[in-house]
Amino acid sequence: MRNLNEDETSPRGRAVYDAYTQMWDYPASKSGRNSLNADEFAAVADAEIISQGDAGFSRVLRPTIRAVVDLLDSDGEGRVSPEEFKRWLDAVGVTADSDAVFGDIDTHGNGYLSVDELMAAVRGYHLGRSDVPLLGR
Repeated sequence: MRNLNEDETSPRGRAVYDAYTQMWDYPASKSGRNSLNADEFAAVADAEIISQGDAGFSRVLRPTIRAVVDLLDSDGEGRVSPEEFKRWLDAVGVTADSDAVFGDIDTHGNGYLSVDELMAAVRGYHLGRSDVPLLGR
């Protein structure tokens, strides 16, 4: 939130914070433990998210992607422009060529990114199809 000059107590800032927290709490809750080491996290993520395909990713990651889109979306149209996308990559410390990454993700070719396009890109990263960690490192 700090890198985007957004107060984490604002409605949009709080939504992103809450979504990220829930995204990380989900694997712990499925394991029945309060914390997980890297191997335990990977096992739960594989069983509860990755192996369940689009449904697993959507259940766990869509609220975070939706909250990020709402935070970045300066015109309220529910989509992310190239400038908004670059702002996000800069905020999470991704140094990739934002125009090239944007072009790869914009499968509709309309010059904007939807929640669905961003979901597909995040899923692609987690399946090893992309090396751009859109949700940060």
